[in-house]
Amino acid sequence: FFKDEGFAPEVVIFQSSPQSIQLLVAGEVQLAGAQPEALLAAVVHGSKGFAVISSPAERPDWFLVGRPEIKTLAELKGKFFGTGGLQLGENWWTFKALAKAGVAPADISMLVVGTSVQKFAALQRGSIAFTVLFQPTAQVAVTEGMNVLYRFSDGEAFPSILYSVAAGWAQQGSHGVRLQRALRRAHDWLYDPANRTEAIAVLQKYTKRPPDQLAPIYDLYVGKDAILSRDGAVVVSDVDRVIAQMAENGAIPKGTVVSPDLYLLPKELGGLAR
Repeated sequence: FFKDEGFAPEVVIFQSSPQSIQLLVAGEVQLAGAQPEALLAAVVHGSKGFAVISSPAERPDWFLVGRPEIKTLAELKGKFFGTGGLQLGENWWTFKALAKAGVAPADISMLVVGTSVQKFAALQRGSIAFTVLFQPTAQVAVTEGMNVLYRFSDGEAFPSILYSVAAGWAQQGSHGVRLQRALRRAHDWLYDPANRTEAIAVLQKYTKRPPDQLAPIYDLYVGKDAILSRDGAVVVSDVDRVIAQMAENGAIPKGTVVSPDLYLLPKELGGLAR
């Protein structure tokens, strides 16, 4: 689909969402995925040069996963929570889930361990008792005996990742409009049931995981749960929910209002929002 629009993309690996935004601002990449908290914090602090073009999913694919001996959220009191960092959305949304089970942040100990793969390794070693895992690592953990304590897709809707582009690049040569067409075709293709087997094969090619582990991920994204956006549009009210969460947890000043115009790519340049 990218090729049909005249693109020949190369993949650049980054270590964190803030780094992703830095690469965009520096002009080293033209399209990047980042967690909305990092992106919105950059906007609030005056960063420019990038804009959100699309939201791949309307609900997060995260699982809150615990070791085999832990069966319920209430059992997490006094346990170690492995996280990717101290000021992250994965922590705040976890705290909201735990609160419903009567577990407060003061009832657990946080340990920064890194990415999903590193968190899973720490879970296997027993150095942490529970953590938030992204896909496909979350599904791998389930097949290896870990327990899913909470599926974030069952809670409030919010974007776990946003696609952003270098703003200047999007204006040149109809890049943004052409990119949006490619992304829309990808969503349409994935939602066509006739492409299920091929979609799983593509996922297998890049994750090197067996098909029986990947089929549930397909079902999460476009099957039973259908968390993948139908059209890739950014849902502004869901982004507002993230902004409120950031203010509540001190990541941005309380009362901060972030106008969509400050982070969305204009529609005429390829931005898609509702």
